[in-house]
Amino acid sequence: MEYEWLEKVTVTDGPVDVTWSAHHASQKRGKPFEVSITSLLPLLRDQAHSVATVKHVMDKIKEIVAFLNPGQVPVIAADQPIYAVAKQVQWHWPEIYGEDKFVIMFGGLHIEMAALKSIGTLLQDSGWTGALVEAGIASPGTADSFLTVSSITRTQQMHQITGCSLYKLLKAAHMDYSKETDEQPEEVPSFEAWCEHRKRQSPQFHFWYMVLSMELVILLLIRSFREANFFLYCQSLAELIPYFFANNNVNYARWLPIYYRDMVTLEQKHPQLAQEFQSGNFVVHKSSRQFSAMAIDQAHEQANAVIKADGGAIGVTEDPSALRRWMIAGPEVSHLVAQYEAACGTKEGTEHTSHHEETERAQRVFFENVEKLSQAMKDMGNPFQEESRDLLSLIGTHLEKGKVRFQEFMKGLEGEEESTFYEPIKKNRVDFFRQVPASVDSSKQKVLKEDCQLFSKLFISCQSRECDLKEFFRHENQSHPAALSDGGKLHTCQKSHLTTILESQVTTPEAEPDADTIIIDGAALVNSLPPQSSKTFEEYAMLDVLPTIQAYSTKYKRTDIVFDVYRPSSLKAETRSKRGRGVRRRVTGKSHIF
Repeated sequence: MEYEWLEKVTVTDGPVDVTWSAHHASQKRGKPFEVSITSLLPLLRDQAHSVATVKHVMDKIKEIVAFLNPGQVPVIAADQPIYAVAKQVQWHWPEIYGEDKFVIMFGGLHIEMAALKSIGTLLQDSGWTGALVEAGIASPGTADSFLTVSSITRTQQMHQITGCSLYKLLKAAHMDYSKETDEQPEEVPSFEAWCEHRKRQSPQFHFWYMVLSMELVILLLIRSFREANFFLYCQSLAELIPYFFANNNVNYARWLPIYYRDMVTLEQKHPQLAQEFQSGNFVVHKSSRQFSAMAIDQAHEQANAVIKADGGAIGVTEDPSALRRWMIAGPEVSHLVAQYEAACGTKEGTEHTSHHEETERAQRVFFENVEKLSQAMKDMGNPFQEESRDLLSLIGTHLEKGKVRFQEFMKGLEGEEESTFYEPIKKNRVDFFRQVPASVDSSKQKVLKEDCQLFSKLFISCQSRECDLKEFFRHENQSHPAALSDGGKLHTCQKSHLTTILESQVTTPEAEPDADTIIIDGAALVNSLPPQSSKTFEEYAMLDVLPTIQAYSTKYKRTDIVFDVYRPSSLKAETRSKRGRGVRRRVTGKSHIF
């Protein structure tokens, strides 16, 4: 279904239901539903993730459910830390809180947020945020906030735009390949076969294809909530968990398989609950709009926002009696506000069934942003046509490692081995674009130990043969002299020290010599001219750089501007190898300066 949406955005000539939510809302695949009744229980002042608090909450919820709906197994949703405590309570006291007495759900909103942070870890230093800024979609600060998911809604939207842009570039790369290949049309590999071949051939292609795949899995999870589709929910969890293993999200990698096991075995343990969940009653419908259901913990967070809107507990924490009154009255206020809005019609969502993104303006803005980001990434160089092998080769097995560890973890759960569950989860390297320099101290220590061993052997051999010790000490015992080099790389000094030596060898003329040509250091010129009012590189060249060059060149017939050329055989190649490689950027005249 997600690829159907991507194809729609790729081939459409205009903004007609191109946003992800509007596309799926127009399909009307959701089951019939009634608006859910939501409310908050009185708040607790105690620490939320303590065993005593969790047991107390489970006892109270069991009493409330027995009163409201006798015979029902209580269902509790919690975020990761509280979920972990609740499951351990079930395992330690199975007679009272066992898995046959309670169903503990993992908070869907928190799973979604963890997944977005996980993909943000992958995209660190990849140039993604720079492309968003270049396209004019986000400011530098806002673009960086998408990596840490400061706003979950805006981050969702940005990954939807990114997914569409990546798919457009992927299709464009395949089309260019089909046009340029010498093979007969019937021999040209299919799109899927070409993608698999390019993944093995190009690390850059593999990385961005993995990013696109993970974005689609996250959207699959969100769609399972919006459509109240329990089967899709279980499927998306199975596809998402390997990414948590691969991207070092160890807490979610450890506890989500437990939750996934509970959900897929729900029909055997709790048939009535499984039937309700399959009917869509594992999410909350706060309005009558299509494609707008949400996870239980998200509805809880929205109820929290209501009681915190006017300051929450600020000003009452120092007065115990006032705090207790607020803790009891706050949830009831939230419930009354929801009833008032429903009765007065102040919330349009309670009356209308169309999705709020099914508007012409929302479609136009989304379509324009996809076009902008696609063009910006194309100007920087289509990542799916990049032949560079700058990325590490281990990226080819990154997701495969996550899948293998997930399978091994599930086998350990089937064997009910406690040691397997609690043993440390091995981490992968995820900073693919960051060059981590080797530790200088450890390498030097290793060389010194080797030298010491070699020197000892030679010295003993020299004494046994009655050699001349003075002659022995005249020779180096390394292939590279330690006084001149470090592991075969020449020692370098500070530029300021070299400048002092050169200045002592040069005589400054009293008058400016007559010359026909002036040579300007391009890097020094750019560093000495910060942009004044320029927004793009073209404006910077026309308004800041050219006037300065013209002022210099009035006295000369010819002006040369010299920039660094990265020749492999240059003396500076060693220094560049020590510094590593950063993110490469293709700059055009229209590129923004930031």
